[in-house]
Amino acid sequence: MLITSFTISSSSTLVKMAEGIKTPLKFDSLNFPIWKVKMTVFLQSLGSRVAKAVTKLFSVPIGDEDNWSDITTKEFDANAKAHYALLQALNDDDIARVIYCKYVYEI
Repeated sequence: MLITSFTISSSSTLVKMAEGIKTPLKFDSLNFPIWKVKMTVFLQSLGSRVAKAVTKLFSVPIGDEDNWSDITTKEFDANAKAHYALLQALNDDDIARVIYCKYVYEI
């Protein structure tokens, strides 16, 4: 049976559906190329800046966060989202190897 359309009856249902989408696929140390493709698509679903964060070096500028430019703030947020997604996708053994990486690019 193929469902081509559906109706959402409440906003809480929408939130529950969105929560399920925001969980990256766990890396089980097997078949890295397939996981990489899936993780790339997942990061792209979070936004183009998030997807680019894994390939672009980011360093936090010196100074008060209130004085950052909008672009710097967006890059910081994208780095944090990508970092979080990758850490959520790794098991504890793999996290132990990258725990000291400050930026997602280093992972």
